[in-house]
Amino acid sequence: MAGIFADPAVVDAPDRQRIEMGFEPLEDGGTFVTIAESGWREDERGRKASYGNCEGWSQMLSCMKAYVEYGINLREGFYPSEMRGELPTPDGS
Repeated sequence: MAGIFADPAVVDAPDRQRIEMGFEPLEDGGTFVTIAESGWREDERGRKASYGNCEGWSQMLSCMKAYVEYGINLREGFYPSEMRGELPTPDGS
């Protein structure tokens, strides 16, 4: 199973990113997850942004693994709005 996403904040931008997520079932009952991004600018700014996203996806996958396998929410309280009891909004405010 795979999904393709485009960031709505940059849909009209000439250098918009494309995110592909794949989920493959494994024989042992696990799932192999892949994430690939494309569309980054071919300059220092684009490379730096892509490296930052790579770090973010790595952290997100680690948190997802902890939650799925052990029920531990490693991201709880990570965002100040959540610490105030507010749900995050789609625009990030």
